[in-house]
Amino acid sequence: MITNIGSCGKQKLLNIFNKSWSIGRLPKDWKRATVIPIRKVNKPAGSPDSYHPVALTNIICKVLEKLVLNRINFHLESNNLLSAEQYGFRKGHCTQNQILFFTQQVKDAQNKKPTNHTIAILLDLTKAFDRVWRYKLITKLYDRFAIDGKALLWIYDFLRNRVFNVKYNGSLSSSFR
Repeated sequence: MITNIGSCGKQKLLNIFNKSWSIGRLPKDWKRATVIPIRKVNKPAGSPDSYHPVALTNIICKVLEKLVLNRINFHLESNNLLSAEQYGFRKGHCTQNQILFFTQQVKDAQNKKPTNHTIAILLDLTKAFDRVWRYKLITKLYDRFAIDGKALLWIYDFLRNRVFNVKYNGSLSSSFR
């Protein structure tokens, strides 16, 4: 749909994006989501754990989010700010690579000092983002990843004052923050 708005529409959209970026603020409507619970396969309908939430957000904001993400990724990669062991959410890195890397590390250790024992500690970070302390995240982006200025202001505003409703069986809940 956005690709069909023509050059004049694209220019206006670019102006909106540039304004949002330059002042480090987003329109309120861009911070609103409608959450639709989708039942997981073969799970009982009566249990809340049987559903995963899908958040429907403003499509224009999603386009700008992608632009900001590309800018941040470029900054992180070009300044070598990510650990070599960071595989998740990185272009050219995947879970299979991480498994191969881990397997090779175990084999190398076995070759140096043969033993019948290998110990691995694995963490389940399921729903980790749901528990992120947003202000600490902003501090970490600044201190550890040298993200500052307009980018930091925009991310801060993006994360604060989010509002959502839940839509279930055609009914829309009141707003939550």
